[in-house]
Amino acid sequence: VTLSSAPTPSFESEPATFTATVKAQTPGAPTPTGTIELLEGSQRLGQAPVLAGVATVKLGTLRAGTHNIVAVYAGDTRFEGDQSRPPVQQNVKDLKAIDITPVQLTLRRGETFQLRATGRYADSTVEDLTSRVTWSSARPTAAAVSPGGLVTIPLNAPEGSVTIVAHLFDARDGHASIVVRRAAGPPPTTSSTTTTTG
Repeated sequence: VTLSSAPTPSFESEPATFTATVKAQTPGAPTPTGTIELLEGSQRLGQAPVLAGVATVKLGTLRAGTHNIVAVYAGDTRFEGDQSRPPVQQNVKDLKAIDITPVQLTLRRGETFQLRATGRYADSTVEDLTSRVTWSSARPTAAAVSPGGLVTIPLNAPEGSVTIVAHLFDARDGHASIVVRRAAGPPPTTSSTTTTTG
């Protein structure tokens, strides 16, 4: 029995998915069936049926800290029980807030800018979450944002303020305000007058 988890680390209230794979040691043997149960010490965390040799359990109740979790296979009519070794260490963090940098920005039509999302934790540590959050724009026609946090102002964007949101889970969102301005116009032309005297 092997056990893996994702995402790692995870956050309080964020579901972590544990995947247990059960394989027969004898080549050509049938695929095991039955049930997998997740344990932390003697505490039962959840269980799931083994389908095609795989069982998946989602846990959203783990508290902040490090959890040593094993998958216990109950066995079936052809296979004896077993458990995963070594335990999977699931690190759970207590996320307090998400900050977007910069929080306010002025961009002109046709310009782009890379935003950053930083997570602040209860233990006073911080982490770059730019690639993990889900980015969205309140007005994509005025300021579009990519999955990686790159803001692009369309050439025909209406002027005004646009809110950009970095969402992770459980309403822990970061916000930034983008002010859209029209593109700078070309420099004024100058004309010269030549006076001829004779």
